[in-house]
Amino acid sequence: MKSWPLYCHGGYGPRHLLFSSDGRFLYVIGELSDSITVFEYREGGLTEVQTIVADGDHGRGGADIHFSPDGAFLYSSHRRKNDKLVIFSVDRLTGMLTCIGSHPTMRHPRQFCLTHSGDNLLVACMDDNAIQIFRRNASTGLLTPAGIFPVVEAPAVVFAEECSLCSKT
Repeated sequence: MKSWPLYCHGGYGPRHLLFSSDGRFLYVIGELSDSITVFEYREGGLTEVQTIVADGDHGRGGADIHFSPDGAFLYSSHRRKNDKLVIFSVDRLTGMLTCIGSHPTMRHPRQFCLTHSGDNLLVACMDDNAIQIFRRNASTGLLTPAGIFPVVEAPAVVFAEECSLCSKT
């Protein structure tokens, strides 16, 4: 297994990272910088392509990032100040992001995920002990509130992959 260094600017605070589905680009969210950095991965090395501010309110709470199932959109959650989800379109040729909108959430949207179909996005809002549900427009990537599911404490969301043991015949 080969390892490679990942360098981020001082005060960045890398929190989560993920690769594009084709493995060409790496996306890293900075908890302290509230920005997302895009790296191109080529010949075993990383080259910074873009750093984009995801939360202009500078709450120092960048939390989570996920792609839409088709890879056309990237979503990030931001907490601690004006809690929200930020929506980016993804240029698949260059890997670069363009902010196309944001949507407020309940308090402390620490973690979220999209359903396998990509029709819905569920946000675990830690300080409100709730899971907030959004419908997602597959064409535009934009979100519409669809409901709230209260939980007892410390919500989290994850969808298991389908397996042959679980599927009905």
